[in-house]
Amino acid sequence: MRKKVNLAVIAALIITGASADVMVSATTVESHTDGKSIGLNLWGENKHYTDDLTVNVSGLGVNGTKYHNNVTGIYALEGSQVDIDKNVTVKVTNPAPAESGEKRRPDLAHYYMSGIYAGYGGDVGYGTFDDTRVTVKGNADVDVVGVGLQANKDGYLRILGGADVKTYPLDTSDTYSAVSEEGFLYVNTGMDGLQPGTNDVKMYGNVGFLDKNYGIDINPHKHGSFISLGLTTPNSKLVGGVLNEFDESNNNPYHGGLRLYLQNGATWRNEWLGAERVYPTQGRPDSANYLYTGSKVEHLIGGTNKGSRGIIQAVDARPITINNYAGHTAIDYLNGSPAAEYGKGEVVINHADPGSSVTLRSSVEALKEQANAEIPGLAENQFAKKLVYTGYTKGEKNLDVNLKLDTGVISPTLNAKLSADDFDKDGRAMVSDKTTLTTSESDIVSGAKSALASSVMQMRADTNDLQRRLGDVRMNSDNQGIWGKYIGGKSKITDSAYVNQTYNMAQVGYDTKRGNWIVGGAFLYGTSKSDYALGSGSGKTAGLAVYGSKQFNDGRYLDIIAKGNRLKNDFAVRNHMGTTLSGDYRNTGTSLSLEYGKRIKRDNGFYIDPSAELIFSRLSGESFDARTNTGSTVHINSDAVNSAIGRLGIGIGKEANNSNIFLKAALAHEFSGKMKSTYSMAGEPTTNSVVNLKDTWLDLELGGSWSFRPNTYLYGTFTKNFGSTIDTSYRVDAGIRHSF
Repeated sequence: MRKKVNLAVIAALIITGASADVMVSATTVESHTDGKSIGLNLWGENKHYTDDLTVNVSGLGVNGTKYHNNVTGIYALEGSQVDIDKNVTVKVTNPAPAESGEKRRPDLAHYYMSGIYAGYGGDVGYGTFDDTRVTVKGNADVDVVGVGLQANKDGYLRILGGADVKTYPLDTSDTYSAVSEEGFLYVNTGMDGLQPGTNDVKMYGNVGFLDKNYGIDINPHKHGSFISLGLTTPNSKLVGGVLNEFDESNNNPYHGGLRLYLQNGATWRNEWLGAERVYPTQGRPDSANYLYTGSKVEHLIGGTNKGSRGIIQAVDARPITINNYAGHTAIDYLNGSPAAEYGKGEVVINHADPGSSVTLRSSVEALKEQANAEIPGLAENQFAKKLVYTGYTKGEKNLDVNLKLDTGVISPTLNAKLSADDFDKDGRAMVSDKTTLTTSESDIVSGAKSALASSVMQMRADTNDLQRRLGDVRMNSDNQGIWGKYIGGKSKITDSAYVNQTYNMAQVGYDTKRGNWIVGGAFLYGTSKSDYALGSGSGKTAGLAVYGSKQFNDGRYLDIIAKGNRLKNDFAVRNHMGTTLSGDYRNTGTSLSLEYGKRIKRDNGFYIDPSAELIFSRLSGESFDARTNTGSTVHINSDAVNSAIGRLGIGIGKEANNSNIFLKAALAHEFSGKMKSTYSMAGEPTTNSVVNLKDTWLDLELGGSWSFRPNTYLYGTFTKNFGSTIDTSYRVDAGIRHSF
């Protein structure tokens, strides 16, 4: 046996009792044995950890004739108060869990193996204590053989930050990532479980609500059992089923259960993990009433709109029952999942708040496997019946239901919007004569189209006016100059395609004076990252430019720049059914820009600067093959994109001997800019997509130059546009020029 606690903890353990508040800084607790093993074993103690806490435990739940050794990370009982100001990491290794062996009691196993346990507060028969509370203000990283997070009788376990809880399904006992037995467990939902945060939450393991109404230490049933999970980010997910013994036995007077915030692309994969609860519960009458018959959720709160909805992946064939529903959620029936079978995988909503909606998504392929649905219309009708809105039978009409059915990889998607009365007498959704049927691009085509638009955005990001490229060239009149600049920004498209792109580029140049002209050349290299509605990509750009800028004595200027760029992009996009498409392509871009303007000066240094600019560009077309994860090939042919942008601007500024600052507004118009693409693959009809970039928008540009040495100056601009299809959230140009 080896058990190690660092000096800070040894000192803290000298002080015990509910009235003591022990302050402990950053610490690691370890306990490694061949039997019972508990990292922090707290009975009526107050502990306050002011920094990160790490607990590493290993032991054997079954060893010889001992069948229920406790192997737990943090074990808090009898009114203990534990506060962790930062993050907690718990690792529990247990090769022989408490549910194994001849004398196993699977129904009791969860008491003896936990990552973090808070319980036995209040009146426990041999004494009365305060509620037991464990509060983690940071994140919780829990990796445990057994239950991840457990709130037992009158125990409060609060994770105010994010969580990554990983459990391991067992063959002979059910286990949970989170379990409540007349306790309170909140993750990323504040101190009261009602304030969803913005942290990533990952829970791998079932969620359980257990009714200890038999044997020793029967719970008094003075309040309900509650768990609140805030899955509010695209990276957040719950994998597991939800067992509620109170609902299973139809005895839930306190309406306890799971409050699940499922928003902003977070997913819940409804799939029971590990052993089924088929064993007879020892000592409990009518034990069959407590077995798992499907996930039961007390409150599910989806996104505030369809764009921020969460996703339920219906895998288990047993129904999901939601007692109270609000917001917007998508429910996916995946190819090969038991829930996609005809008559299985129902979602039952007993009550919905006004303005709520559900979108059921699947594919003809997924439904055809089990439902024999050769006709898409028939498949839609069978598909709709998976949604049961019992509130409708009581007069409610608060729930909108939409269907989205993929007919192939690139083939159009069938969409159905049900009316408020498209339910039968039992509240089951159905397609009727009132149902609105439409078609739309498949997710794969929409994603590939967005990936192709990334190159157009990269080209647009490389556009310059004179101030952005060279700053205030009047500050230096020497014959030769070298310069370097950084270009960085973020832009997006949300109309007819969805791209959210960030880019970083570097450009260096050399020029020389020829009379009133400055002529030179420049090299550019940059990278970009793009997020699509369902996927992501990256790009690289390399280019050469030649330019000439003429400065007239009366303040007029003429700037001409010609560029040639080589662009490379790779992407991976997917649909909601798990099909992915990956590819890469290359384009060549050429452009010619002409800017003419005049700086009209005042004696006090202020000036106005009217200007006009024309930018002509062409992005070459590309024909290439992309690959799906199922082995098929999609051939994509993208036409060339021709662009003609005109800008009329007016700037105001103030110049001094060594500095210049200005604000410029420009009205811009794209006269062309249509992007057409064609998609084809074996077994499906050819389809097309179009992104129309013809548009009018306003550019605002703030910038300036500063000469800090006689032959060297810094310059920079900040640009944002308004009303453009390619929306520039921000763009920063910052450079330095040295003449000699």
